[in-house]
Amino acid sequence: MDGVSRRDDEWLEADGRGGYASATVLGPRTRRYHALLLYATRPPTGRVVLVNGVEAWLEGEGRRVPLTSQRYLPDVEAPAATAPCIGFTTQPWPCWRLRVDDRHDLLAECLVERAGGRTVLRWQLVEARAGKGVLPDAGVRQAAASARAGQNAGREGAGQDARRAGTGQDTLRAPWRLCVRPLLSGRDYHALHHENPVFDFTAACEPGRVQWRPYAGLPAIEASGNGRYRHEPDWYRNFSYARERERGLDDGEDLATPGVFTFDLAAGAAVLILAARPDGQAAAAPGGTGVNGTASVIDASSVTGSSSVTGDGSPTGAAGVTAAATSTVAMAGGPDGSAHAGADADGAAARAEVEAIMAAERARRAAFPDRLRRSADAYLVTRRPGLTLLAGYPWFTDWGRDTFIAMRGLLLATGRIAEAGDLLEAWTGHVSEGMLPNCFPDDGGVPAYNTIDASLWFVVAVHDYLATGHASAARRQRLREAVDAILRGHVQGCRYGIAVDDDGLLRGGVAGQQLTWMDARANGREVTPRIGKPVEVQALWINALRIASAWDDGLPPRLDRAQRTFEARFPSPRGGLYDVIDADHVAGRVDAAIRPNQILAVGGLPYPVLEGMAARHVLETVQLHLWTPLGLRTLAPGEPGYVGRYAGGPAQRDAAYHQGTAWPWLMGPFTQAWLRVQGDVPATRDDARRRFLEPLLRQLDEGGLDHIAEVVDGDAPHAWGGAPCQAWSLGELLRIMAWLETPAAGAAVGSTAAGSASVGATVVGLASGRRGTLVTDPDPDPDPDPDPDPDPDATLR
Repeated sequence: MDGVSRRDDEWLEADGRGGYASATVLGPRTRRYHALLLYATRPPTGRVVLVNGVEAWLEGEGRRVPLTSQRYLPDVEAPAATAPCIGFTTQPWPCWRLRVDDRHDLLAECLVERAGGRTVLRWQLVEARAGKGVLPDAGVRQAAASARAGQNAGREGAGQDARRAGTGQDTLRAPWRLCVRPLLSGRDYHALHHENPVFDFTAACEPGRVQWRPYAGLPAIEASGNGRYRHEPDWYRNFSYARERERGLDDGEDLATPGVFTFDLAAGAAVLILAARPDGQAAAAPGGTGVNGTASVIDASSVTGSSSVTGDGSPTGAAGVTAAATSTVAMAGGPDGSAHAGADADGAAARAEVEAIMAAERARRAAFPDRLRRSADAYLVTRRPGLTLLAGYPWFTDWGRDTFIAMRGLLLATGRIAEAGDLLEAWTGHVSEGMLPNCFPDDGGVPAYNTIDASLWFVVAVHDYLATGHASAARRQRLREAVDAILRGHVQGCRYGIAVDDDGLLRGGVAGQQLTWMDARANGREVTPRIGKPVEVQALWINALRIASAWDDGLPPRLDRAQRTFEARFPSPRGGLYDVIDADHVAGRVDAAIRPNQILAVGGLPYPVLEGMAARHVLETVQLHLWTPLGLRTLAPGEPGYVGRYAGGPAQRDAAYHQGTAWPWLMGPFTQAWLRVQGDVPATRDDARRRFLEPLLRQLDEGGLDHIAEVVDGDAPHAWGGAPCQAWSLGELLRIMAWLETPAAGAAVGSTAAGSASVGATVVGLASGRRGTLVTDPDPDPDPDPDPDPDPDATLR
């Protein structure tokens, strides 16, 4: 991975509640959604950005070495980070190795703790070394911790490096001091923040921690660690976010900075823990002792005379600070502000706390056998009561349709059967008039039931879950009752004209509502309205009838009528299938545009609706007109309205969203259809892995690292766009990988056996490799890579 061209790739650390930390690998923040502490006040919604980022630099040897950079309006990047990155990995969490000088490298790490949702930052100086093996693995970090405790952690090779890094034999002589300035807001994650007089810079300080509460009604921000805090409130203005500008949105923001943390790196690793405190409780006890015996709460108004300071950081009000010591707290020392006061002057307790957090997280993440399943875990989050799946990061919450499509791969194909059952049962309580919600509003309002297919995807997910055999009799009954309520509602008629027609097919749609997954609106109108009888809705309906026929003897006649009508009416003389018949509820009117929805009649669902030559015609049409290496186009090139690039402002992007833009999640149904048509034998499986999975696996190293993006351009080179981390994109990759590895793959029962299957080692070899490691080695010495990338052909056979 090239460190220059790939600097804007993004990493993600999720907290399991809807919050996360995320940023670019090497460059400034590029999105309003990038943050170090983003917290969900009503998991998984009510998301607020508390700590947007930090400005960090080293001081020593008469030099200042910037470690981070920011982008400001109109298009200025400053300061230029002068410590080159010689290594980066996302495993087990984001870790950078920066070259400080010819003797020292700086290891910087960032992780989000799943148990408490805290963001942990750690920096430590180590001996500089050449070669590609520049990043520590878990063993090196553990050895370093043991060495600091005085134990003999030495081994050959890496152990020698661990001793040198861990004992501080070189770092104790290092003159470097780390400075970290947090950048705060306290805003909705969709919004932007601007300088204002309401922002409260008050800092509640006690040894070991500092707390701010910028706005009433929002959680307080707590920072703990082993540095010294100097209260120095200021505003940093006119940050610019390149991705927002590309999306045609406002991209300017002002952030507040309350002060600066400093750490003596010669004393050991610098650690900083960021946490949200919903109760806003002050870090220091009432009446406690603060800096130089003063009250432990440092009030910005008394420090600066107002909540703003001049550009050079000097106070703007009359009541300025008379001595710098009155606004300094030694977080690891005593209340006198001295660097080595107190029983914990060297910050051992803070470092031990971070080591414990990292050990727990390392063990939790090691339980996942590969990075695909570690990434899948990010989407499973808390929704009181129970669990849910987020549709994507950074801006999606949980959507019904996305949940039921994605869970088949994210949960069932990865063996997380219990969570899948809990999630499905939680959704049964939302069945209304035969429908399940499309989404839950962020503000906690009434769920939106504007979907024709989410309820049918639920039936499919229930089928795959029940096929694992893990459901209790009581749960099986409750899920079947929910399915019965959905089918009964569709027969009797639901919202938006959704009902079974006389021909046995499912019709639906009204003007002003977009009910299928092609749900974009531009300039107040639906781009692809699809009112009538959409092809994939019929495939889902026929599958739902067949699934429920297993326990309802009255459904087979209805199933037979729908199947015969589908076979008679959907084949198109152009090849493949019509996208919509009886369009706009006009009998006989068809939409003959070549779209990918027809693939679900052959692959992606438990039961193929078409087989034989009819299925082959569908596959050939889709492969000829819609297939790209990273997904299926939503409209064939040459069709009226085709747009090959997903770019521009909201109106332009919405107009392109389903008019040519390709979607990676559709590669799951396509691959399954391809195998059903070509013949599910070992040779075709090998071919499918090479042709259809390997390009997606390579996407794990681009854009949203370890994840698959929401969309890619329909035109080459198929640049990714939309959300960098999308649940159903990763879920369908996992589902089809598991399906390929189960002996039942290709049988008439479809994908059910994938429910409890683990992803085969022959496939995950590529997914679990260290392709996520970025190395821009300034040393031309051709040292052999200790962990070379696996041969794709070898791992995919």
